[in-house]
This record gives sequence, structure tokens and C-alpha cells, in this order.
Amino acid sequence: MAGFAIFYLVSPVLGPGEAVFSAPATSLSWMIGGAALLVAGAVVLAIWHTLLGDSRLWFLATFVAATLLPISALTEGKRYLYLPSAAVSLLVAVVVVELLGRWRRAALLLVAAVLIASATQIAVKISDWKWAGRMTADGARLVDSTLAPSCGTGHVVFLTSPVGVRSVYSHFYYETFEVPRGCMPEVFQVVVRVVRLDTPIAVRWNGPKQIEIRAPAYRGNFLLSRDLRTFDTPLRPGDSLNMQTPLGDLTADAPDGTARLTLTLADDVQRERVQFFYYNDGRIEPLGVPRSGRRPQAGR
Repeated sequence: MAGFAIFYLVSPVLGPGEAVFSAPATSLSWMIGGAALLVAGAVVLAIWHTLLGDSRLWFLATFVAATLLPISALTEGKRYLYLPSAAVSLLVAVVVVELLGRWRRAALLLVAAVLIASATQIAVKISDWKWAGRMTADGARLVDSTLAPSCGTGHVVFLTSPVGVRSVYSHFYYETFEVPRGCMPEVFQVVVRVVRLDTPIAVRWNGPKQIEIRAPAYRGNFLLSRDLRTFDTPLRPGDSLNMQTPLGDLTADAPDGTARLTLTLADDVQRERVQFFYYNDGRIEPLGVPRSGRRPQAGR
């Protein structure tokens, strides 16, 4: 939490911290958090005498601590830092006002640069949220167009599904499909979660019962699941995995920067009753069923 809070309370840049702080239990996250605490401690020691004689700084320091404590366990919610950021902004204002001459001009330039960078980041993030809303709504409508008119029917499989891509909400759950007409499919399953980072993906049929998923520029951001519910198995570069799923046997490997996954459908899976989709290039796309006597159909 220390590294996460200090980074986002000081830096106007939203992107670089995502990969570091997305897994608080990793050693890198702990190391950065420890380093952030040491830097913060050094700053406090450097201004200790000023702090002792200025009641405003004591008040604002207490303000920061009081607003951080209630959210100390929320290590992935930047939105919870809005109130602590007000205290930090007031601290910066007090310090800048007290500076003189060239130091004040330099501080004002730095503040201006931070404000410009922050405004740019906000514009980018608004664009990302708009994209996520459109992508989710379009994906729900696409799925709905393939289902029977009656509610609670149909078997939908997302071979790849976005989760937290562009650091915004971009998940697909049962409830997502209520958007077009208030209906949900009878069965909805996800084979691979694409986490945080956009990855080019190609999907094709290798035969009547086998589907190949390929990521030519793999970035280590796939999560797999044996029960297609709990996605707790990451596919790391260089890994080779084989697991049984409710849809069939899934093999995966990621050598040389390319991820290759093959899903062999189980005998009890009625392929003609399943609607397959996949996430690629910022949108949800359908995977057609191969016709007999023709070359297997590939995703775009």
C-alpha cells in the first residue's frame, strides 16, 4: 500500500505503476513500497525543524494519514486516493508559497508540468472508459444476436475475454448480457482471461473438434482455469501446461514470445449448440463453425 499510495499521490502518470502494483504479494511490489517509505522518511527528516514550527504542516500531515488509513487495504483502487490527494495538494501549495525567488519559479514550473500531465492522463483515461463501455455493449449485442429469442437459453463460450484491459473495467459476466434485452444465456464460459494488456490474438479451427488460440506477441498476461471459474493459473513465457476443463483438454505453451493454446472439445460438448467468441484488437469477435469439406475457418 505504501508504494502504491506514494506513487499515485506524487506522480501524475497512471500507466507505469499498473504492472508493478497489480500483484501486492510480489517481491518487486514490496521492494518499491519499502523504497517509497525510505524516501518519504528522508523527506520528513529533511524538513523536521520546519515541521516542528509550522502548525499547518502538522495539520496537513495528519490529514494525509487520516485519509489513507481507512483505505490501507485497497491497493488497486486509485479512485480512493481522491481525498488524500487534496491534502497532498494543500501541502504542495503551502511549500510553494513559502519559497522565494528562483526556487518559487522552479516550483511553479514543476506544478504546471504536473497539472498538464495530469490533464492529459485524465483525457486518456476518459477515452479508455468510453472504449470499455462501447466494447462491452457491442460484445453483449453480438452475443445476443446469436441466441434464441427466449431467455435463459444458449451456450456461449468466450475463448479469450478481457479483464482490466487499459486499467478500466472490461469484464464479461452473466449479467453483462442483460444489456441488450434483459436476458442471459443458459451457459456462459471463459477459457482464457486476457489481463491488463492488449495482446493481438488469432483463433482458428484445426478440425471439427479442435480450436487453436495464438498470441504472436505474447506479454505474459493470460490466466487459465481448470474449472473455467477460478482463474488462478498464469501462462508465463516459457511455460508448458496441460489441463482438463469442462469443455475438454487444454494445452498451452509460450516459447519464443508466442503463446499457443489448443482446446480439444470433449465428446459430450455439442459443438453445433455452442456459440464461440473471442477478444482481439479491442473488440469481441465471433468464431464461425467449420463446414465439412472446407478449410477450417480462422478468426480475423
